[in-house]
Amino acid sequence: MASRPKPPAVPLELWRRALEAALTFRTLAPWEWMDDSEIAVFVDAGGRPWFASVLGAAAQVYGLVLYRGEAGLRLLQRTFAASDSTDWEELRYTQDGLTIWFGPKSELRKEERDRYAALDYRPARGARLAWPSFLDHRPGCVPWVPEAGDVAWLVEVFPAMASFAELVRAHPDLSENRGQFEYPLISLKNPPSNPNTLDWRLWDAGPERHPSQTVHIDDPAIVARIRALPVGPTVSWDVDWFYLPEGVVDGGRPYYPRSFQIFETRSGVCLAMDVINATDNVVKRAVNQLIGLMLRSGGIPRRVRVRRSELVAALQPWLAGLGSGVELADRLESAEEFRRGMMQFMGRV
Repeated sequence: MASRPKPPAVPLELWRRALEAALTFRTLAPWEWMDDSEIAVFVDAGGRPWFASVLGAAAQVYGLVLYRGEAGLRLLQRTFAASDSTDWEELRYTQDGLTIWFGPKSELRKEERDRYAALDYRPARGARLAWPSFLDHRPGCVPWVPEAGDVAWLVEVFPAMASFAELVRAHPDLSENRGQFEYPLISLKNPPSNPNTLDWRLWDAGPERHPSQTVHIDDPAIVARIRALPVGPTVSWDVDWFYLPEGVVDGGRPYYPRSFQIFETRSGVCLAMDVINATDNVVKRAVNQLIGLMLRSGGIPRRVRVRRSELVAALQPWLAGLGSGVELADRLESAEEFRRGMMQFMGRV
């Protein structure tokens, strides 16, 4: 990206407190005895749960991640269920939470280096994991500087998470015989020091909810043309999108655009493409592409396959009225092959 918008305004003194809390946590080094499945839950002033996990047991990245609310819990569930490169690639762009990574200064962004210069932070030369990187993650957005409220929240969480880590160190079997997604709720003001007082709960994010959308075509002439088209009894199209790895700036927070495609199921030939930005309505863009392809091809497919539940809910009533239908698939081979080719072309594989 050639330029970046101005990062959120956070008082320097608040950054100083966050840095001190992070360095104290780093000194504890809880990744030496904890893995990412030993999760603690903290609830903020608004009643939203955050699912905190220590990273570093795999000796790849070191730090703390806080998954935000129901969306963060769903992401955590998908992370544990991820099985292949496609799943992991998607997770990269759908994160929702806060991360603090400890690493070398060379990996910091310019705004982070400027911040530490303003704080006059000078770790010992050669110190390992000396530079914390604080990042806010939102689905579809480039990781960015946290808002002041999130920085203040981290200042509260660090010492409470450290207390939980000490409890795990003293009781290595703390999480044994617990159900999947059964995690303790930890008080910020009075974190427990006795494992018998932990408040264990089963956490369930529930089904992912999407805004209700219906297909509406404003032009009566287009509606009439589509209704006059025949339905191809053996015609099947695959509809999907994926995030492109290059961030885009167009006045707001940097985001990852999505590459949208329609494929002929049997041959895998790409029939239509589009690029969708962060503010575009993806369902509306999908409908526009489907309409254009129907008119160009002179027919309606008997079946449209998708792997996005929001598309099923929006497209099913409309396509049913045309004598067609939607099928939700776990995998779309044509889309995955196209994505792999695109990533190779972009030098990302």
